[in-house]
Amino acid sequence: MTNAPTTIRTATQALLDETISLSPTQDFRSFHKSFVNLKGIGDWTANYVGMRGLGMIDSFPANDLGILKAMKKDDKKTLPRQFSVKVKNGVPTEPMPHSAFGTA
Repeated sequence: MTNAPTTIRTATQALLDETISLSPTQDFRSFHKSFVNLKGIGDWTANYVGMRGLGMIDSFPANDLGILKAMKKDDKKTLPRQFSVKVKNGVPTEPMPHSAFGTA
């Protein structure tokens, strides 16, 4: 497991090397793929940065604990696939326009 300072240095270096981009106009899938390739960055982080940091409305952190709790019905655990059927490992497998609005 990577610690936060190391991950921040890795991400900063990737930005400087232009390995990743924080442009909000890029395709979410491209951003996600390049961002999760950085050591210490996982699916949740990539989705959250895409959604909250870059305003990428096609991002959706399907495994977010807050979302899972909010989707709980009758005290039954909700699985991410139950409300994001077109998401695999946090990445849309088909275009899912405006997925991030589901978290508002």
